[in-house]
Order: sequence, then C-alpha cells, then structure tokens
Amino acid sequence: MRWSPHPLTLRQLQYALAVAEHRSFRRAAAACRVAQPSLSAQIAQLEEALGVNLFERDRRRVLVTSAGAPLLERMRRLAAEADDLVDAAVRARDPFAGTMRIGVIPTVAPYLLPEIAPALRAAYPKLTVVWVEDKTRVLRDLLARLDPPRSLRARPERAAALIAAPCKPTSAPRVAPQL
Repeated sequence: MRWSPHPLTLRQLQYALAVAEHRSFRRAAAACRVAQPSLSAQIAQLEEALGVNLFERDRRRVLVTSAGAPLLERMRRLAAEADDLVDAAVRARDPFAGTMRIGVIPTVAPYLLPEIAPALRAAYPKLTVVWVEDKTRVLRDLLARLDPPRSLRARPERAAALIAAPCKPTSAPRVAPQL
C-alpha cells in the first residue's frame, strides 16, 4: 500500500468513465455537470499521470484505446468500491439508508417484488434497493462477496417468500417474514 499521494483523483476516474460511456466529451461533461473544458483538462491530467492515452479523439467521435480499455475496467471497479464505501458509511449511521443490493430468484421475483418493493420504499424512504434477479447458484456466489449479504429466496417449508436478514455467508441465514 502506498502512503504518498496518488497522482490521480476519484473525480478524474469518474470523468474518464463518463467519457467512455458517452463516447463524447461534451455529453460526458453534461452528465457530470461540469464544463467541457474542465472535464477535458482533468482527463488530460489523468492520462499524463498514468502515462497512457485512454481515448482516441477526432472531430466526430471518441474511442477507447486498446491500452485504455483494461484501465477503464479497473476504474469501474474502483468507482464501484468507492460507492460501496460511502454506502457502508451511510449504513453504519442508519442501516436502512443508502443502497442495499438484494438478490432474488426469477421464480419468486414476479410474484414478490410488486408487493415488497413499494412496501420497502414506504417503510424505508432513505433506502435504495437494487434488485439482482438471477439463478440461486449465481446469487449464492454474489452473496458471498456482498457486505452485508442479503437475499430473497423461496423456502420449501413455507409457501410465502421470506426475507433473509444480514448474515455471514458461512452461517445460516436468519429469516424474517414477508413485509
């Protein structure tokens, strides 16, 4: 781990990700709510700090360079980790604020989410729920990486869907009845 200042900022990474997503400095600047010359200057500083051109520019388009593509993927992960850090701090202050990712299997989602989602919004207005719908195996793998882990699953012993409360991936989940 480096203790000296890094030659780049999270904001520069966000700008680069916006340019990569929008394929336009003008549209990226608008999305980031910053003047285009300011965004361009920050991208130039980032490229200089990294020693790599992230984008190939011409009058009509912006392309990600072959050297820039893997770096932008790492930037996406860093930005997601930074978002998760902020969300974890919000959850530390208020467990029902910030963003909560909840996995749900496809057989349960269409029946449960129309009732659960509005109830969660009403009960916890500061909470943003991101629903991840996938197969049990995929959700189990994702669950192992989430902090704190949460999931919705159908239980054979009960006809109604249940909410699995925060738990360690290695321990048995604690279950609360449907809202």
